Amino acid sequence: KLRSIDNANHPNIALVDLLPGGFEAMSDTGVDNAISTISGDAPAHQEMREDRVVIYTTASASTSEYRYRIKATNAGVFARPRSFAASMYERKVQAREADSATASIEVKE
Repeated sequence: KLRSIDNANHPNIALVDLLPGGFEAMSDTGVDNAISTISGDAPAHQEMREDRVVIYTTASASTSEYRYRIKATNAGVFARPRSFAASMYERKVQAREADSATASIEVKE
């Protein structure tokens, strides 16, 4: 989720979601299109990379939510790094997710 807390629009925001080791982003469409659910502003561009998903968008006063699917490639307990966002041209505009999460993946036979 992304929103501006000063009620101003901030264009050219790079929202970076690092994936934990042992996970990879899945494309629902078979092309380089990571986001499967968008609520709010549509992104200007998105990139699925080996270790992260990067979404280029505008932060506005209303909350935008971006969801995508990831696939576990290993079993284990993983700590998910915090997501962060920053303006590409205004150094003062930046944010970090408050908390990270832990995921536990079991192999079922």
